[in-house]
Parts: sequence; structure tokens; C-alpha cells
Amino acid sequence: MSARRSRTGAAALAALALLLMVGLTELYRLRFSSGDLYPYASSFRADPLGAKVLYESVRDLPGVVVERHQRPLADLAADRDTVVFLLGLRPADVELTPSPLLRAAEALAGRGARVVLVFAPLTGEVSPEPLERRASADEPDAARQPPGETRRRSPVWQLTTRRLALAARAEGVTEPAPATTARLELGLADLGLPGELLLHTDLTFASESLDDRARVIYRRSGEPVVIERTLGSGSVAVVADGFLFANEGLSRDRQTAFLAWALGEGRRVVFDEGHLGVEESSGVMVLARRYRLLPFLAVLAVLAGLFVWSAASGLLPAPPPAPAGSHLVAGGDAASGLAKLLARGLDPRELLPLCAERWAADCARGEKQATARVLELASQATDPVTGYRAIREALATLPLRKGDHAH
Repeated sequence: MSARRSRTGAAALAALALLLMVGLTELYRLRFSSGDLYPYASSFRADPLGAKVLYESVRDLPGVVVERHQRPLADLAADRDTVVFLLGLRPADVELTPSPLLRAAEALAGRGARVVLVFAPLTGEVSPEPLERRASADEPDAARQPPGETRRRSPVWQLTTRRLALAARAEGVTEPAPATTARLELGLADLGLPGELLLHTDLTFASESLDDRARVIYRRSGEPVVIERTLGSGSVAVVADGFLFANEGLSRDRQTAFLAWALGEGRRVVFDEGHLGVEESSGVMVLARRYRLLPFLAVLAVLAGLFVWSAASGLLPAPPPAPAGSHLVAGGDAASGLAKLLARGLDPRELLPLCAERWAADCARGEKQATARVLELASQATDPVTGYRAIREALATLPLRKGDHAH
């Protein structure tokens, strides 16, 4: 009964463990399918804050190859047929001097690629002053300018952002400034872009971001919000409002012509995830997924579970329980073992006659009288001990040669 209970308990425990594994797998599948574990603007996210709709839409275009880049941007190989999207940027990503992200984008554009920098929508009560990097105590003295002097333009392109002023209500609740529409610059109608774009951000670019290679595509309240800068055969497009590329934006206010302009003529489109912190590791599980070894690992896990189960509860049936009142038999020496063996194989009444026959064959030495007497006493004895004593007494009274007495 106890063996059956142990097997039932082991089976129930295995079933619960399997149910737990299935539940956790389903939970992680749901989380990863929605993508809310990934950062804002990630092409893995399927919720309104992600860019998976744009990723899958571009992937469905004929002749276009779409991929995700999950390593440092400097490791990306690009050419004239490549378009790189960097979505979900923050002003702090480009306002360092020099900005590593801008330098990497310019390097890609220098090789002929088109790089699209898209900033996350920003709203909130801020000062209308530009978010420029100010001289601090750890900057060299040459970088600090006395009041009234004009700072020289750096030979390295620097992207500077601004925030529009916000109108505050009496209750202290802020709302975006009234100007929410960006208008296409004059003379750019041949690009096929819409005349107006509805923006969902307060972010703009400062005039200091424009140089002889840059041109403004859209302005909002006189401030640039979409810029394109050419570098040789490549280009860098900068967009202030990432809502136009997000899943929610594509659902509510899809600007197909603007997205086509941002995409350009490249046949290879890369969505960079490394700048968002989504980087591909080189662990064992990554290699297992890449080479489709997960079913093999699942079979190994099942075999390991079966081995543990068989070791915990044997496959052979348990021995029957010992009867009540039984005791363990203590061990003994060789003589006791021989005695027990003889007791199992011989009837006590046959022991003495058999011993007498062996004595007559091996030790009698031709003493016919003694042999006959011993065989007679052995056959008449009812008890081996009593018969043995009688034989000893008879042999002691018979005239035998020296050494013929039984001991």
C-alpha cells in the first residue's frame, strides 16, 4: 500500500511540475508576443508604444530585406542600398559633445547609407530655453565663453533640441502649445510629401543644428522639426516626433507618403535595437535557438526527469512486507552454516546411519566385528546423540587396533 502511495505521489508531483512549466511558458509567450518587456519604440513591441507594425509592414514590401541589429551601431555594415532606423531617441542621446551616436550615424551615411533618427514624443511643462549643453566645472577653460562673446561653430555637426513653451491652466494642469501642425517648407512640393503633419511632441530643433549640408523639411511655429542632411551619397534624416512611426500612429494617423520619404530607395532596411539597450548575447541558449536545438534540449529534460523519477521510486515492485513477529536471523560461523545445511537436506533419523556407513568405508580398516556393531547400533538408534554415545562405548570395549577408535 505504501509503495502505491509513493508512486501516486511521485506522479502527482511530476504532473504539477509539468503544469507549472506549461504555465510559465505560456506567460512568457504572452509577454514576449505583446512586447511590453522591450523599451519604447522597439520593433519587438506590438503594443501602441512599439514599432512592430512598421517593421512587419516594411518586411512585406516586395524586394525589401528587413533585419534587426542588436549590436553596437559601429559594428553595422552598410552601403548605398541600406536604410537604418534609430527610433525612440532622447535629446541626451545627441547633445553630448561629441555625440557617439551622431558620429556613428555620420559614418554610416558616409558609406552611402540613409540613417533616420527619430525622437520619442515629449510633452510636459518645461522652460522654452533650448536644451543646450552648458559649460560646467569639468569642461576645459577654452570651452567656456565670457558673457557677450559669440561661441564659434564647431566643425563637428551638433544636433541641438528645443522645447516649445506650454500653456498652463489655472488648476496647474499643463497642455501642449496651440501650434500642433508642422508645415512643409516652400519649394519641396516635388518630394511628394503631405503639406501638413499633425505632431504629438513639443520637441523641435535649434537653428544651430543647421549647416550648409542640412535643409529643413518641416517647420512647426518657425522651428525645424524634420531635417535632412546629406553626406556624399548618403544622408541623415532627423524627425522630432516618433509618433509617426509608432504602432498607435500608424493606426490613427498613417502618413504613408512621409514614411515612404523616410524609407528612401534602399532595399535593405535595418531597425537598430542596440541603442535602446536590446542587445543580442552570445550565450548557449542563443546558439540553441539559432540552430533550432530547443526540441532536442526539451527531450533531454524529459529523459533527465524520467531518470530522476526512476531513481526515486524503483521500477520493480516492492517486496512483500515481513510477517508480524518475524525477527532477523543473526549470522554464524562455518560449522553452524554446515549444520543448518545438513538439517535442511537430511532427516535427523538418517544422519547417524549415514555417518556410520562413511566410517565403515573410510576408517574401519577391515574390522568386521566393529563395523557390524557400529552399523547395528546406528540403525537401532532413535536419537543421533544417544546413538553416537552408544557407538563410542561399544568401540571402547571392542579389541581394535591402535588408531581405529572413533573420536
